[in-house]
Amino acid sequence: MSTIDFQLNSGLGAEYRSHSQQARILTETWVGEHIYCPRCGNPKIMHFPNNRKVADFYCPECQNQYELKSKKGNIGQKIADGAYDSFIQRITSNDNPDFLIMSYDPKELIVDQLWIIPKNFFVPDMVERRKPLASTAKRAGWVGCNILFDKIPQQGQIPIIANRNWEDKKWVMQQLQRSYSLYAKDLEKRGWLLDVLKCVNTIPKQIFLIEPDQMVFYQADKENPWTYSWVGFNGKLAPYFMHRLGFGYPSLTKELSTEVFEEIKDLLDILISIKNNNTKNDLYTNGILLLLLSKVGTFIEDSKELPERKSRQNSESHVQRAISIVEDFYGRDLTVQYIADKLGLNRSYLSEIFSKQMGVPLKKYILDFRITQSEEFLFTSDWSVDYISQICGFSSPSYFSKIFKEYHGISPTEYRKSRHKREHQTILVK
Repeated sequence: MSTIDFQLNSGLGAEYRSHSQQARILTETWVGEHIYCPRCGNPKIMHFPNNRKVADFYCPECQNQYELKSKKGNIGQKIADGAYDSFIQRITSNDNPDFLIMSYDPKELIVDQLWIIPKNFFVPDMVERRKPLASTAKRAGWVGCNILFDKIPQQGQIPIIANRNWEDKKWVMQQLQRSYSLYAKDLEKRGWLLDVLKCVNTIPKQIFLIEPDQMVFYQADKENPWTYSWVGFNGKLAPYFMHRLGFGYPSLTKELSTEVFEEIKDLLDILISIKNNNTKNDLYTNGILLLLLSKVGTFIEDSKELPERKSRQNSESHVQRAISIVEDFYGRDLTVQYIADKLGLNRSYLSEIFSKQMGVPLKKYILDFRITQSEEFLFTSDWSVDYISQICGFSSPSYFSKIFKEYHGISPTEYRKSRHKREHQTILVK
């Protein structure tokens, strides 16, 4: 699949001055041209002819409704949305829509990710109320909201596009149908269900070995039981296989990634099916068992990294996590010490690896990011300079103006006027 299939049409929306309006036109047009109905499989979903609140598309076949939310770059923890009251009213109604969540590359204008979030996974707790606009703003007192993407359980984050690759259509529809089996119109029941899923998702997926003559005891909670699958085998080569797999007393338990867990679970299901059907094909049974052991062995082997490789990967991971924290919390009183504490790292160590990998000190990266965000708000919103300084994490409007002038040589107000003037001139030339 070529990247052209995920390319947004940059020629659209040129008549709009606002970047947010341009992005909306580009992303909605792309969805209307490329996305099928995940619920019934109809090749196209249609755009509502009018500006309906919290609903952009519908399927002409099954009449299911969809709302599109897009964000440039990584999704992160939050997605900005419109009016808080309208959003809450819509998601708590009996005909609330499914949500399409898109992330795209702002430079290449290419769709990177697209999820469908089933309607039953939205409750008011997943919506954050923003502060009212300042009295000096055109829409003084207006209250917006943020979708807290990180609060949506993984069962409700169904990928249609992942890393610029289409997921299998049949699989997407199966996952969506499975999620609908959990649907509850009652808002309280829906909230309870999501709380249960969050608890389930915190339970580690593990594989463990019980050696011969070893006494063990375990049981599930009667109110919220878990399930387990097991396979027993013996023979002269059993100890050899266990040694090759990396199992050995007292290291009995291995925690699995979700991907490996699902692969092993599928093989266990086959073995259980063989037993239940009394299949007498020893060669086939032994083959599945060896494949199961091979999967476990591969996972364990991959987890045994060389210390230096692991150290390098850890430092890279720390830096990426630090960047994510900056992107998500730049509007707060964010410091290098705060980030180090969040990551459980020494402040000096974090500063060293960040500067080495990014080529800029973490403290300056935070400031650069805040300035970049303020530039976007100055140009795309009618918010006051004071309000923008606040939501971008500056201690005071005067400090914000001082730092902004150091970056651009002009004040935030002058920058806003010059950007709008350049944009107007560009439109006239076109």
